[in-house]
Amino acid sequence: MLNYLYDFDFTSLFVDELGWDYPSNNEIELTVNNQKYRLTSQAEKRGFVVYKCHALDTREMPDVATRCKIYEVVSGYTYEHLLIYVDPVQQIWQWVKKYNNESIYREYLVQYEQENESLLDELTLIKFEIAEESHLTILKVIEKVDIFFNCLAKENSFISFNQLKTFSYYVELGDEFTIEEDYDKAIECYKNAIKINPDTYEIWHELGNILLNIGCYEEAIKSYENALKINPNNYQILRDKGDAFKSLISYPEYDKESQNSYEEAIRLYKTEFEVTSNFCQIDYNYNLGNLLFSIDRYHEAILAYNQCVQIDPNNYIIWNDIGETLFEMSRYEEAIEAYNQSLKIDSNDYVAWKYRGEALEKLCKYEEALYSYDNSVYIAIKYNERDWIFLVDKHRQCLIHKINKVKSIRDYKIQRSRKLNNQASRLNEGEKYEEALFSINAALKLNPKLYQAWYNKGLILRNLDRYNDAIDSHIEAFRLCGNDFDMPYEIACCYALQSKVKKAVEYLKIAIAASPEVYINKAHSDSDFDLIRDSPSFKALVISDEEKAYELYKQAQERMIYGEYDKAIISFGKFLKLQPDHAEALYEIACCYALQNKVQKAVEHLKEAIALSPDRYLAKARTDSNFELIRHRSSFKSLVSSDEEKVNDLYSQAKATMANEDYKQAITIYNKALKIQPDNVIALLDKGFALFKLERYEEALKDLQKATDLDNKGYIWHILDSAYCQFSDHENIFTCYSKACKTNPYSPEILYGMARVYSLRKMYVDAASCYEEALNLNPLLLPARIELSQVNEILDDERNKRIEQEKKRKAEEQKRVEQELKRKAEEQKRVEQEKKKKADEKEKQKREEDRRNREKKKSRDPVSQVINIIGKMFFGW
Repeated sequence: MLNYLYDFDFTSLFVDELGWDYPSNNEIELTVNNQKYRLTSQAEKRGFVVYKCHALDTREMPDVATRCKIYEVVSGYTYEHLLIYVDPVQQIWQWVKKYNNESIYREYLVQYEQENESLLDELTLIKFEIAEESHLTILKVIEKVDIFFNCLAKENSFISFNQLKTFSYYVELGDEFTIEEDYDKAIECYKNAIKINPDTYEIWHELGNILLNIGCYEEAIKSYENALKINPNNYQILRDKGDAFKSLISYPEYDKESQNSYEEAIRLYKTEFEVTSNFCQIDYNYNLGNLLFSIDRYHEAILAYNQCVQIDPNNYIIWNDIGETLFEMSRYEEAIEAYNQSLKIDSNDYVAWKYRGEALEKLCKYEEALYSYDNSVYIAIKYNERDWIFLVDKHRQCLIHKINKVKSIRDYKIQRSRKLNNQASRLNEGEKYEEALFSINAALKLNPKLYQAWYNKGLILRNLDRYNDAIDSHIEAFRLCGNDFDMPYEIACCYALQSKVKKAVEYLKIAIAASPEVYINKAHSDSDFDLIRDSPSFKALVISDEEKAYELYKQAQERMIYGEYDKAIISFGKFLKLQPDHAEALYEIACCYALQNKVQKAVEHLKEAIALSPDRYLAKARTDSNFELIRHRSSFKSLVSSDEEKVNDLYSQAKATMANEDYKQAITIYNKALKIQPDNVIALLDKGFALFKLERYEEALKDLQKATDLDNKGYIWHILDSAYCQFSDHENIFTCYSKACKTNPYSPEILYGMARVYSLRKMYVDAASCYEEALNLNPLLLPARIELSQVNEILDDERNKRIEQEKKRKAEEQKRVEQELKRKAEEQKRVEQEKKKKADEKEKQKREEDRRNREKKKSRDPVSQVINIIGKMFFGW
């Protein structure tokens, strides 16, 4: 990347290394201050273009003013772009950020003698991966370039234009350091900006806010005073100045200054609102509430905040401020409600969870408070807010210590109250009611939430004939434990003993609703209900479901006999609530609707009855006169018709549709028929034919193949073959015709097709045989006759070729025999020569052997030996 940078190869740098796109290769030539410049596009990304700019006449870098003008001219060609000015020794990277209708110029200097490793590190910020391409926009590209230049802004090579630009630079850099909470550097930047332009009250105000945040209150007050000298009617500066004075709590004289600042801020704020007619109501009331809160005018602050939430009830920040104000007023319940509203809007607001916990702690709701603190810590961990975690955990540990202390006292009270409750139960069983009442009161004094004690107290009071007091005790027990339905039953008993039927039935209903079998059986035999047992409402309540169902069914049948069909339907409906799967009742409802000619309702209920018992109710509905009014309706017919009838009806519709050549509709109808009878060969064949007509050959093959699996008739194989022809699947075509010939050997069309398959497979003899058989069966089959003559020509050609090949083979064989005879003659001659040579050799060896034998004989003669010795001695033989 460094080589690309120094070689001015920005296209390779951006495209190959950083994932940008190749440019559209457009060049721009322009003249600024009588100097010509050329700009060449190097890369682009979603409309953001990178240009290289250099002077044509000279090799010098353009000055600041010229660079600004060049940028403005290029903006007419490309709205978003990065300019890289180059000369032989350096580069300047320039980009302009558009912010609030202002242009903020950014430049970075690259010189070859300096270290540029940091630039290479930051270049990865404008690198684009393949995974980003699908959702990448120019806004994302601008955002990355902005981050890239923000990081470069911290380097020493960042360039200032002139005094005004340096001021903007320092302000923007100070804002960034403030966001990063690097307050020392932010203060330094703001002070440098003030040196350049000391008449900007916003910078004095921001400097004061930072000093206030880090605890430099007196310096903050001085900054606020300098801001007020420039803009004395700004209520926000006055409010912040009041905060600074308020923070100096060790100096009582500052309290009055703080109060005066807040009062003046409120006065100016209200004045500004009266003057500015289009001022936002929410902003006005919220800021006013904050000002009033600062000087402890909580009631007025609440009124201001309430005005905000009436307009925007989903602003969790305002709900938090309402909660904080109510907390300061010791209205803890209302504060908790405000925090709850805030958390409904944003459940991840760890600040609201913490302050909610504090309010709950004030109300001694320690477990709920601990839950709130735990949530605050858990959410703060996700956001890595370490200081906040430490602060909340400190509250949490104190609360846990307090809970443990309270628990030990509470555990003693609970244990003691249970012992007194058990003692009261034993005394009640021993009919010592007054002593039992004394013990149970003592238990409730220690633990008023012990519902068993309230229940036992109710039993004791009933035994003392104090029925109303007993009822109150059972009601309290039921309130504390809503899942024990002995209590409403006991209340019903108390009312029954006073002959209060309505109240007794009301509470008995509650118990029966929870457990019908238990409490109905219990009420049947309980003597407490003897005074109200004959009342209709009590009888209706304790009657069993089977008895109710029998009465309702009987009532419904009677109404049906008298033609009161609507009332009969209602009675049958009540019966079905008790016995929902009663097929006969559903069938009777269907009859009632049919007798009123209400087809849809009749069919719906008949369908349910048939689903429960198909054999019985299908047969019954086909002959039942109750359905005469709707028997002709299609929905009824389709429900009670047999599968065979349905399929025949659908087949007739499909045939008519096929005749009109509406093959798509025909396929839809055949699918319905096949859903009823999946193995209907005719439907499969016709559907396959329709698919074939629509050139949907693969689907046609599936249906035709299934048809052949179900029925092996020759014509089916012949149709299937036609489908395979569309795919040139010769193997399957051959198989289909083979099977077709076996099942229908006397069909000239099938034999003709088989002959064509043999021709395709170059089995011409078999093809000729099939053509001849087809012509014997149908002499008028002209294509077969023509193709037979073609096949015979091919066979003749092959026969002539074979004859020629045989002659050639015989000639070659004759030649080979002659060559073999010649070779054998030569071999015979060579063998004879070899024999003669061996005979000569043998003769020579024999003569040599005879010579050696003669010499041996001669050497054995004594005379010869003496002559030899004399010859050697005297003559040197």
